Amino acid sequence: QEFAGHSGDVRCISIGRKSCKVLATGGDDRKANVWALGKPNAILSLSGHTSPVSCVCFDAQEETLVGGAESGTIKLWDLDQGKAIRTLLGHRSECLSADFHPYGAFFASGSLDTNLKVWDVRRKTCIQTYKGHLQGVSSVRFSPDGKWVVSAGQDNIVKIWDLTAGKLLHDYQHDGPVSCLDFHPSELLMVSGSADRSLKVIDLDALAPVASAAGEGGGVLSAAFSHDGRAVLSVTGDYLKVWLHEPSLTCVDTIEVGWGGLADMCVNAAGQLMACTAAHSFVQVWAMNLDELRPWAPPPSAAP
Repeated sequence: QEFAGHSGDVRCISIGRKSCKVLATGGDDRKANVWALGKPNAILSLSGHTSPVSCVCFDAQEETLVGGAESGTIKLWDLDQGKAIRTLLGHRSECLSADFHPYGAFFASGSLDTNLKVWDVRRKTCIQTYKGHLQGVSSVRFSPDGKWVVSAGQDNIVKIWDLTAGKLLHDYQHDGPVSCLDFHPSELLMVSGSADRSLKVIDLDALAPVASAAGEGGGVLSAAFSHDGRAVLSVTGDYLKVWLHEPSLTCVDTIEVGWGGLADMCVNAAGQLMACTAAHSFVQVWAMNLDELRPWAPPPSAAP
């Protein structure tokens, strides 16, 4: 599927993690648009920002959308009403990333101003600012249990923060800017990927690395655990790689995909990998069945 996402360049794309059937895009035209997969026209076009929309994220129920702008301003839109319900000020420069808390009316945002902020939607206010990154915060994710928030930076560092204590628990480093974070669906594991081409898997119980690997080609654009947690999927340049992560990171399959402008990907409950790429004002949506890839594909039957 390919469609024109915005009248200007597409700046960001986020797939709704609950259904994997909706996506949001932000553009240079200062709008955030919401799409149903398979439909060519936007369900909603949300305005209000006065500068390009640089990051978007759905809440866990896919009822609210947060959109951060180049100016640092953040807006929340109620998707039922199709209108802005909050405007939040606090970042001094471009919003690069956002993530909703899995349970509550909270979300986190990372900015080029080097700060990670946690916001209370009901109280319309920032309740915590975490400082420590030396460059922009390019990725933020809450842990599935909602106890921690993790930030990854253009300074090559990943920081794990305890939300209750409001302090840094652990940090570790890649050799290049960190591009992506993801959590294992059922175990206390996290994966991070970097422009230095490396993947690292971290044991969140021990707060220690358990596996790392360096790929060939370009930097890691995205990395995610599969729906069943058996493997890590990573995209570098034109290739999708599948890695088993125990006892070490071992590549078991590689497929050429050509997702150079990859903006987001997720694995749905049916075991399909959904990926979205952006090129200028266009968005492309790709789907791939994981059961065609190792380790899920049945082994080739032996010749008689």
